[in-house]
Amino acid sequence: MKGQNGVDPSGTVDTGLRSVRISVDGAVDRVAAIRELRLRAGSEVTRLGDIATVYKGLEDPVQRKFRFNGAESVQVGVVMSKGFKVTDVGAQVEETYKRFEASLPYGVEVDQIANQPHVVTEAVGEFMKALGEALVIVLVVSFLSIGWRSGIVIAITIPLVLAATFGVMYELGIDLQRISLGALIIALGLLVDDAMIVVELMERKLEEGLPKLEAASFAYSSTAFPMLTGTLITTAGFIPVGFAESTAGEYVRSLFYVVGIALVLSWFVAVYFTPWLGHMILKQRAHAGAHKDVFDTRFYRGLHHTVAWAVRYKAIVLTLTLLTFGASLWAFQFIPKNFFPQSSRPEILVDLWLPEGASITEVERQAKLLEAKIADDKDKKFVATYIGEGAPRFFLPLDQQLRNPNYAQLLVMANDEPARERLIAKLRGILANDFPSIRGKVDRLFLGPPTGWPVQMRVMGPDRAEVRRIADQVKERFHANPQLGAVHDDWLEPVTAMKLVVDQDRARALGVTSQRIRQMLQATMSGAPLDDFRDGEETVSIVAREPEANRKLLSAVASVSIPTDLGTFVPLSQIAKVVPVMEQGIEWRRDRLPTITVRATLPDDVQANDVVTAMYAGMADLRAALPAGYRVEIQGGPEDSAESQASIAAKAPVMLAIIVVLLMIQLQHFGKAMLVLATGPLGIIGAAAALFDQRRAIRLRGHSRRHRAARHHHPQLDHSRRPDRPGYRRRHGAIRSHHRRRRQAFPTDHADRAHRRAGADPDLARRVLGPARLRHDGRHPGRHASDHLRAAGRLCAVLRPGEDRWRRQSGTGDESCSRSGPPSS
Repeated sequence: MKGQNGVDPSGTVDTGLRSVRISVDGAVDRVAAIRELRLRAGSEVTRLGDIATVYKGLEDPVQRKFRFNGAESVQVGVVMSKGFKVTDVGAQVEETYKRFEASLPYGVEVDQIANQPHVVTEAVGEFMKALGEALVIVLVVSFLSIGWRSGIVIAITIPLVLAATFGVMYELGIDLQRISLGALIIALGLLVDDAMIVVELMERKLEEGLPKLEAASFAYSSTAFPMLTGTLITTAGFIPVGFAESTAGEYVRSLFYVVGIALVLSWFVAVYFTPWLGHMILKQRAHAGAHKDVFDTRFYRGLHHTVAWAVRYKAIVLTLTLLTFGASLWAFQFIPKNFFPQSSRPEILVDLWLPEGASITEVERQAKLLEAKIADDKDKKFVATYIGEGAPRFFLPLDQQLRNPNYAQLLVMANDEPARERLIAKLRGILANDFPSIRGKVDRLFLGPPTGWPVQMRVMGPDRAEVRRIADQVKERFHANPQLGAVHDDWLEPVTAMKLVVDQDRARALGVTSQRIRQMLQATMSGAPLDDFRDGEETVSIVAREPEANRKLLSAVASVSIPTDLGTFVPLSQIAKVVPVMEQGIEWRRDRLPTITVRATLPDDVQANDVVTAMYAGMADLRAALPAGYRVEIQGGPEDSAESQASIAAKAPVMLAIIVVLLMIQLQHFGKAMLVLATGPLGIIGAAAALFDQRRAIRLRGHSRRHRAARHHHPQLDHSRRPDRPGYRRRHGAIRSHHRRRRQAFPTDHADRAHRRAGADPDLARRVLGPARLRHDGRHPGRHASDHLRAAGRLCAVLRPGEDRWRRQSGTGDESCSRSGPPSS
């Protein structure tokens, strides 16, 4: 057959004028040609069709199969080329397959299994919904706090920043995908900060009586550099995520870039565009040119007393803060921990493992039975069944299963998320009650690197038998835990096998080798590939084997005829003995060592990290008794999570160094920078309270919240300690800074500028002191009030240094500044 079907050069004839190629006919190109082949045996010639049945058919037994809604099907996948938009490609594919469907014969249909353009459209819709919610919240807060005009200014800046962010992302080649969209949603809560600071400062200056142009100029000149520092600090907080050297880091790397781009652009918009927009939209106050104390209200007076009490009794406040912080750290042990959350997609993956060595025909039969159980369920849209392998990678974090004859996977599409949960409960019940011989697993789709089984521990060592013994002990610990289900190991069950013990002396006497025995058994029982022939554009393999009836009999192995060097045949039973044995069907190695992974499932409401950590700690006695060279290790999701956290923690020193440098540039004082950093961990109090209240797992999200403390606290610190102010007490500065920060983030010390201008305008003394007025107005002269009065007296003493007309008056309950006559406020 190879002689007839081979493609070899047959030469050319050079006539001088032309080169003529020679071709030889006779290649096998159809089934009938194979049937007509002549075989020579000695002096006789036999037609192949007379001694063998030649037919064309599908691969038998099949290696893999695909079914859709209970019908035999063919799956076609479309992969988008780089540089295109998935929604546009999806629309074109839909148009193409609809035209193709119209040309199909009756009874043949085309359905979709995975529709990535639809998923992307939903994700973008979710982002737009979050954007709308953010706009509404910002507008409502602005309307209630600083007026509707300010809300309009802030609302205009958001789409401007987003449009610029999209442009930069396009130039850098950052696609809109789940992580980048999530980063934009995170950035929505951050990018309004700078605009809010500028607008609120303009509003406050307008309330104090400054003209619009001066208020806008003041907002620009006093906030630009501190806000840049705060923006860079917040961006630096994402450095560990952006440069994490792990699989999880590859997933979330765009988080750093997108958030950084959005925040830096928001600073540019807040500094250069928002003041101009505020000048156009904000309303000039009627009292422009005359000073008005915006903090002289009942609310701020009450806030003033509250903060003053906290400053006075700082030991109590500090003790309560530390106790609350310690309680928050303690509460974290009750909060589930997971690096990536579950996906909200409606797909369900049902894995079916039959015992190792099971026929793919039996796997198909069991899969059909499970299909029939849920065929009429109203919670599902369709069921796609993959026999002999898992689903293709339609979802990036998919735990893809390679070819395996004893494996099948069902992809069940639910109508929505509630229907998905109902289907999961039904499928788990069906597998437990109706398929006891199958190891099944029903799972949702998960984000992040694929892990497969929630609970996994591996046993490694140099000797197979010892590794198996230790793995069995680990499995016993797994079985003792009532939370675990489907406990097994990845070496699975031993398989039945027929071992041929060859009488080597007799075989060699007949000229029979072990290789020839293997080749004849392969050709007889499974089929030996002889050659290929070209059927049009297809290449079809030619396989020779025994009839199906003989191939299904165990006894047929002993009667297989083996050719000898003497030109005769001898039955296999004459030179070998068949011994039935049980042997390991599959073995895994890690670092060249035999490795067994013990695996199990968990209930949905139990976090794998917590269970695995507790079980590993409980195996301390078993691990301590292991021989040298053997070890038990955590594997799967907890291991990946620990690796991801370690890769993030490795970049934390770089992040911390950058933040300290930025703080030193802004504050120019090491103690102040350390004080700002000390406020960062206090964010754990709020995070622990929120997560514990909602029973949410600690995941990657919320990673940046602790870095916002540095952004918002270093301007407040700048107000609380100003060594260039004579007589300005730290207590008074702390109270005043809280007043200013209560209105919104105000990152410059504009009071220092007013202090320098006070010599030209004595009325500015009131502006500097704000709520701590120069004249005590009859309130109870407590300790904190006296402090403010003494600070006021010292300020009056330095307004006109060297001039005798200014003097300090002191009396019980009244201190003021005046030129002459009665005290003036």
